[in-house]
Amino acid sequence: MARRAIAAVESGELKLIPDYHVATWNRWLQSNRDWCISRQLWWGHRIPAYFITVTDGKITGKESIMDKWILSRAAYAVSRCNTDMDTYNFTQYTTTLYDFWLYDLCDIYLESVKPVISSGTEEARERAKAALYHCVETGLRLISPVMPFLSEELWQHLPRLPNHPPSIVVHAYPEPSEYPFNDEQVEADVAFAMSVIRTVRSLRSDYELTNKTKTDLYASVGSEDDHRCLTSLIPLIETLASSNK
Repeated sequence: MARRAIAAVESGELKLIPDYHVATWNRWLQSNRDWCISRQLWWGHRIPAYFITVTDGKITGKESIMDKWILSRAAYAVSRCNTDMDTYNFTQYTTTLYDFWLYDLCDIYLESVKPVISSGTEEARERAKAALYHCVETGLRLISPVMPFLSEELWQHLPRLPNHPPSIVVHAYPEPSEYPFNDEQVEADVAFAMSVIRTVRSLRSDYELTNKTKTDLYASVGSEDDHRCLTSLIPLIETLASSNK
């Protein structure tokens, strides 16, 4: 598929505007690893589609740190996608969608929220479900212009809110003003925790430990702020670093 896309530009069958994006187009298609986006979207939407019943879909402001984080990432994606659409920067537009769906939503948030949905308190489960539904529904509307058929199929499986139209095609595109969830502190905290998790994963790989092998994890922190950050995100670290405590 990548070869055909490159050939289409080289032959003039497909024209990129502005044309200085041709180099980025070729580099991206030549260097990216294979990734089936439709498969990722399908599996990513199953929890909100089959396990969530939504009545009003409102975000209360009492969400957990990880709920606030994914809402903040969704707000960033909405803002970035609107800017890129307005400036015809489709390379960055698709990259933003890719990063939000693959890394933010599926790799990090979905994995972190599974223990909450399966064994958390009723209140925590409902808040996580609302945040997840909000982000998946928003993500599908963001991706609709470039993947209309897939986004429509997945959107039809989601619980419908009273104010929702019958099709994603006639649904309004997400606007930044609708997503006042930006939280730089939460994003910085999760970024620091993820750096710790990546280090732990690297060490586990060195010792050939599988994800099923749970180990105790001890961290030496350099400041009170680091201690606060890691303490508040212990559930995330335990889940993504395959640790007992």
